[in-house]
Amino acid sequence: MVEPHHRTLSVKRQCELFGISRSSHYYRQPNGGEEADIKDTKLIVEVLEHKPFYGYRKIARALQQRACH
Repeated sequence: MVEPHHRTLSVKRQCELFGISRSSHYYRQPNGGEEADIKDTKLIVEVLEHKPFYGYRKIARALQQRACH
């Protein structure tokens, strides 16, 4: 959305208008960030399908155990 080479508005001003910080504008997710998020979400949902009462700590433990096997 922010245009780095805009004729009249600086990046700083554009970020102010959009209500975001400049660091957010410049941030780039590590390679495969979105794909990794989708994969992680699918794994979490899979755990919750079998154990819907699990909280975040037990879900994290279950995912760690899967990674070790």
